[in-house]
Amino acid sequence: MRFGIGLFAIIIAGALIKFGIGYLGRGQEFTPLGGGFTIIAPAKLVEGTESVDMQNAGRVEFHAFRGSKDITDYLVGYWDYPQGFVSHSNPKDIFEQIVSNVIIGADGRLVSESMNFAGGSPQEDVVASIEKNGVGFVQRDHLALVGNRLYRVSLIAPEKTNAAYSSESESFLHSLKVLAR
Repeated sequence: MRFGIGLFAIIIAGALIKFGIGYLGRGQEFTPLGGGFTIIAPAKLVEGTESVDMQNAGRVEFHAFRGSKDITDYLVGYWDYPQGFVSHSNPKDIFEQIVSNVIIGADGRLVSESMNFAGGSPQEDVVASIEKNGVGFVQRDHLALVGNRLYRVSLIAPEKTNAAYSSESESFLHSLKVLAR
């Protein structure tokens, strides 16, 4: 009987290690201080801030958290529009500005975009094709406008791979949860 319990303990310990490491490989919950959100990040994210000029909204601070894993770069971030800007704007116009100026820029082309109002807030999913130094990339973004804050979840991966559409990428793009501020 002692042999059976010992063997059982070894099997359980092995399963915990195997499945525990597998879980960690899919991502860790990331909740930055003051960010107002949580997300499942497949890579360690490092914070940075940059000022961005937004048409009709002036200069805003983009709080970005970036990381890389294997061949995919990940970004999640947010900026706050000035008070009153969002309430006097059409969310579709705000998203169009982000898509044309920030996501696609000069190096890319829009592949697809779809807008919805999941959870009562305007959201948009965007896929873009980008070329840098003769190499093609797929960029996928999920935008969510909550109050006067715009959240951006983004990843970029080489076009010749399926990394932008992996289960890990899907999980990252759709794991954003906005917290009460």
